[in-house]
This record gives sequence, structure tokens and C-alpha cells, in this order.
Amino acid sequence: EEGREKAVSASLLTEDGFASYLRLRDRMLREEPSAFWSTPEDDSAQSMDEFRALMARPFNELWVVERAGESVAASGIYRQAKTKRAHRAHVWGVYCAPEHRGQGFARAVVEACITRARGWPCVDIVTLSVSASGAAALALYESLGFERWGTEPDVIRIGHNRYDEHHLALRL
Repeated sequence: EEGREKAVSASLLTEDGFASYLRLRDRMLREEPSAFWSTPEDDSAQSMDEFRALMARPFNELWVVERAGESVAASGIYRQAKTKRAHRAHVWGVYCAPEHRGQGFARAVVEACITRARGWPCVDIVTLSVSASGAAALALYESLGFERWGTEPDVIRIGHNRYDEHHLALRL
């Protein structure tokens, strides 16, 4: 389409980008609390050392889109560690800053995760979960071929609000 921005590509997060990603992560947990299990206070990646340890795990990666040196979209993927589940990878932490939505950034980071999963030995299924309140995210995942296989009730509670979560899978 004329006037449309060229294809967006995601890059693998390196240690140089950890601080920028952690700023984005804090923002995602504060601005979209119903979409993520963690709060800023109980997040497993609260410190740079904890985050370094998380990212040092084998088959655990983060893909980002950066603009002006800052992470504006991100998605993680890890391969299941247990032998009987090593054929599965899981996408986690998908987020795009609101001011950058509608430009293909979320799609780019999720596609990068799918591409990576295709390259891992024996991985033939990618899973993810999405808040039932995240209609745009669900539409993105379904457009990429993910199929909803179930809905888990009352996964997240924030005050008196309860949020269900859809589970999806993509066969590679």
C-alpha cells in the first residue's frame, strides 16, 4: 500500500538493550495489569542481575523493536526444558507501547519468536496465553495461525475484577 511503512524487523535483545527493555517491562506491568501475571513489585526481573540470570537460561530469548534507542515492543520465547516437553516452545511477555501500536511492531516480535522456534531442534508447537480482555492481541495471534484451545477462568484478579485467559497453540 502506498504510504505504508516498510516491513518492520525485530532484533534479538542483547545485554546492551537490557536497561531499555526493563523500562518497557515496568511500563507494561503498570499500564496493562490484566495482561500480565506479575506486578512491578513481584516481578521476577526486578533487578539487572535477576534479569541477566533469566536471559542466561538456554533456549530463552527476547525479541524487540527499538526506536530512537528504546525498546518499544517485545516478545519472549523459551523452549520447554523437560525432555518430554522439549518439542514445545512458549511465547511470553508480548507488549507494544500504545503510541507505537498499529505499525506492525507486535507482529514483528511474535513472528521473530515463531521463526526462532522453527529453528530449534524438534520443536513443533508454540503456545501462548492472552487475557480474554485483549481482543486486539487475540486477533493478532489468530492472524498468525494460532488456534484457541481453551479458556481458563479467573486467572488474574485485580481488586474485585477477574480476568480469564485464552490458551492458544500454533503447530509448526
